[in-house]
Amino acid sequence: MAEPVWIEPDLQFKRRLLADSDTLKKCFQCGTCTVACPLSPDTEPFPRKEVLWAQWGLKDRLMADPDVWMCHQCNDCSQLCPRGANPGDVLAAVRQQVVEHYAVPSILARMVASPKWLPVLFAIPAVLMALAIWATGGFSARPEGSSHFFAAGIFLPDGQGFKQANFDHFFAHYPIIIFFTAFVGLALLGALAGLVRYWKAMDARAGGRRAEGSPSLIACAVETIKEILLHKKFTQCEATANRYWGHLLLFYGFGAMFLTTCLAALAYYTIGYPFMSLWHPVKLLGNLGGVVFLAGLAIVIAVRLRGGKLAPASGYNDWLFLAVIGLTVVTGMICQAARLVNTPIPAYGWYFVHLLFVFFLLVYLPYSKFAHLLYRTVAMIYCRYSGREAAQGALGAGALEEKKAA
Repeated sequence: MAEPVWIEPDLQFKRRLLADSDTLKKCFQCGTCTVACPLSPDTEPFPRKEVLWAQWGLKDRLMADPDVWMCHQCNDCSQLCPRGANPGDVLAAVRQQVVEHYAVPSILARMVASPKWLPVLFAIPAVLMALAIWATGGFSARPEGSSHFFAAGIFLPDGQGFKQANFDHFFAHYPIIIFFTAFVGLALLGALAGLVRYWKAMDARAGGRRAEGSPSLIACAVETIKEILLHKKFTQCEATANRYWGHLLLFYGFGAMFLTTCLAALAYYTIGYPFMSLWHPVKLLGNLGGVVFLAGLAIVIAVRLRGGKLAPASGYNDWLFLAVIGLTVVTGMICQAARLVNTPIPAYGWYFVHLLFVFFLLVYLPYSKFAHLLYRTVAMIYCRYSGREAAQGALGAGALEEKKAA
């Protein structure tokens, strides 16, 4: 006779999931979602068990389950569900709670997830950045030959405008690089602490077991990164194949712009090379990355706006992330355009706004949907390291029919 299992549901956790999706009320555990998913392994497949745990409010199990990150929310399962449920939306809601559960400090994750705190989250970097610039004399770094002071700390030459809009005339770059390095460093430490806690929880749930012949941790990390770079999981999703292109363009567009920023900063702080023409290879890379990124963003937004079963549920966290990452790119392009047409005051104003979005994106990274990239990567590495990835079989259309017949 089977041993009884003591279940302690977390009703508050369940209420939050119910607020994000009505799937928990519709699902009657037929298992169609598990059969339909091309990413689900044959051993302990998902998402059926996750939906069941969510129905019972078993938060502890879900918070230590790597399978919630194996789901890429392609909604193949939703298309075939006889009850019109959306299991992928349930797993998306669970993923958000995983981020909040393991975040260090957790209060920042709760603030980022709540619309009422949005003004405060932007006010914090605005005040801190202004104080840092003022304390280091950045506002008083007047350009050569200037003698008149303009409001907000902008100096203008006698009777003339700047020959060229130069962000050094607004404030020195060194205080800003120190400011961002310090806060981004703290954010990365918080992210690392959260990821370590998540890894330990997954390992404790599995009892520390590893399948015989599992590769080393480094080998698992290398293979996972290769898979992410190719977006291989997205190619196995059938119902919303265009999401592959949206995420791929976003990923590589953002990567190109990030690389451009790093190269430009390296040139500036080593050889004092502040300006690059539009035809400079580094500048071309950044602008091309911006165009690619915006194309991917348009696809992702279009998929979310079209509605229906195939559209992933879009909550506050989803739209906040898309808005912040999109506005970070757009304000950066505006800054570049304003500098090139020699309009200093608009250039400096937009530059300050651009830095606010950069702060929000990078410093709040461990607490926003941006953190999904980190947690998904860690979960994928763990699945390989523990041997769970080896149990996964690509089902495809033919195998799917075989499973249905069985």
